[in-house]
This record gives sequence, C-alpha cells and structure tokens, in this order.
Amino acid sequence: MKIRFILFVLVTTILLAGCDGGSTNVTSQGNSNQYVDFNKVKSQTTELMKNYENGLVKAIKENDFSKVEPYILANSPLYESQKKLVSDLHSQGITKNLISYKIFNFYYGEGPTSFKADVVEQIETHDSQNRTTTEDYQCTYTVEAADNQVKLSEFKKWIPTQSNDPNTQASVKSNEQSTAKPDGYYAGIIIDSTYDNALIKKLNNKYDGDLDKLFETNTAKGKNSQVVDSIRNYGTKFSIKRSEVVNRTSSNPYEAEKKITIRYKDSNSNYKDLILYITLVVKENKGNNTTNYNGDASITDVKNIRIR
Repeated sequence: MKIRFILFVLVTTILLAGCDGGSTNVTSQGNSNQYVDFNKVKSQTTELMKNYENGLVKAIKENDFSKVEPYILANSPLYESQKKLVSDLHSQGITKNLISYKIFNFYYGEGPTSFKADVVEQIETHDSQNRTTTEDYQCTYTVEAADNQVKLSEFKKWIPTQSNDPNTQASVKSNEQSTAKPDGYYAGIIIDSTYDNALIKKLNNKYDGDLDKLFETNTAKGKNSQVVDSIRNYGTKFSIKRSEVVNRTSSNPYEAEKKITIRYKDSNSNYKDLILYITLVVKENKGNNTTNYNGDASITDVKNIRIR
C-alpha cells in the first residue's frame, strides 16, 4: 500500500504539470520570421494560464478533455499527455483542486513565436480513499503564438518543491541540479522586473544599494546614477505605474528597450507621472545554475535614455 500511494503521488504530480492554459488572440504574421508583440503575448498568456489551470481541474473531475483542449496546441506533446492523463486520473477516482498559481517569469523560447512561462502552482489532490494532499509545484510551460492565438505545447518539468516522500525529494534534487536554464533566462528577469524594483527602491532611498549591485561596470553604474538623480528632481514618493518592454528580439534577449511610467508626488503634493525610456544591455554569467539573479547576470550598459 505504501508503494502504491507513493506512485499515486508521483502520478498526480505529473497531472498538474499539464496545468491549464487557454488560446488567446495575438498579433502574428504566421511564420518564424514574423514579428510578434512580446508584451501582448505576455498579457495573453496570463489569461491562457488561468483558463488552462481551471480547465484541467474540470476535465479530470468530469472526464471531459474538451474542458481543457482549447488551450493546448493540437498534436503537441502536452496535448497527447494531458488527454491520457484526464482519462487515467478520472478512472482512478482522483480529483484536483487549484489553490493558487503564479507566473513568476516570462521570456523568449527557441524562436520569435515561441515563449516560456515559469509557473508556481499549489495543488490539492483527493484520491478515491478520501485522502488529501497539498503540494507546491514549479514548471516551465512552452507558449506558442500562431494564427492569432496563443496555446500551450509543452512543459519541461513538474517538480514538487515540498514533499514528505524521501524518494520524491531525491528526484527533485537530482532534476534541479541537472536542469540548465535557457539562454536569456536571467537576463530576462533583470530586464522584466529586477531593474524596476531596484530603481524604485533607490529613488525613494538614496542609500539603498540593490540597484548598484546589478551593474558590472562603473561606467554603466554612473550613467544610471545620472538617471536616478534626474528623476529625483521631479519630486518624492516614487512608484511604478506601468512597465513594459517596447523593443526586444529573440535573436538578442540580452538587450531591450523599456518604457517605465513612474508616478511621483511633486512639490505641491500633487501626483503626476513621468515616462523613462531606457535600453538595458545585460550579460549572463554561464555555469552558475542558481537563482541568485545578481550573480547570474549583470547590466553592462544603459543607453537611449529619455525622460518625458
């Protein structure tokens, strides 16, 4: 019985690896050389994942693959595995409940119409003997943009980050050590979020050192310090109203132009907005497979700076 229960846990882990997703409209021109709007795909993927996560739960409960089918690319590895999974788990009397999920990183995949979404999920599993387990999982989904839609085609790993089973824990440790992050992964994190968060901290506290740690060269750090000083002249109480990448290509994921809308309080206590345009050039340090973004990537230059 113990061995069977461990197998059940592992099978159900794989289950939610096929978590939900949904097709969503996106500007696309239909071939590998076309332009696809990165920010639009990113926004569409948020809706896609919500539909997919909830659709998979319903599909398993009702033994109806059509509940999740619209969000998965036909004939893809994910399509075939999830179709079988829905049937297998339902026949075993297993159901799932989605507690929460979060997309914590989004970046280019292997081509201009392929993207990756790193997702953390918390799943509750109920078996036929009324046993309930709750675990956290992390996996990387492949998102394909084609024919004015986005759909899920694959996931790289479905690893429980918490487990009481020593066999599962050993497997997780082994997979984590052997799984290398794709090119541009850590650069994407700095470009998409880390720089913004550190910038706001620096604007509100000139003694905060997180922003300076992101820079590899004193020249780049000095140019960015001028940006900080210029923005500080506008007022106080800075916050990010909106941040988007307006120019980045799959062929060079290490350089991107950002448009950052910053809200501030002026000398008359009125809240106003300014827009910072800045291009970040990022270098990745190979061979360091950890999640310390400052150690895995650094900013080597900032350019095309405009404040409006």
